[in-house]
Amino acid sequence: MPGLDTLGWPVEGATAAVTRAVLDGDPVTLAADAVWPLPPLPANVARRTRRR
Repeated sequence: MPGLDTLGWPVEGATAAVTRAVLDGDPVTLAADAVWPLPPLPANVARRTRRR
């Protein structure tokens, strides 16, 4: 899995820490302002779309 900062999409926050948490299997919530086509995510990553 590539680092989140290498995907070419805007990110903000603790990108390195979140990437490490994903790789370690810790629970992570992906919150997005827009729907992006993503590859299958590990079971420890939950998706949540923000409403404006």
